[in-house]
Amino acid sequence: GKWKWTEAMDIEFDNLKKEITEMENLFLPDYDKPFVLRTDASNTAMVLFYIK
Repeated sequence: GKWKWTEAMDIEFDNLKKEITEMENLFLPDYDKPFVLRTDASNTAMVLFYIK
């Protein structure tokens, strides 16, 4: 069935965005070393996984 985006979900999403943007260990990939980038997308969302 369909699901509805709620205010509680909106609050949690904002909290997640804040946590991610304040992380001290965010970095760009080292293109000189091998890595895997896995993606999954639908009509409503997209997920990326960076694996060293």
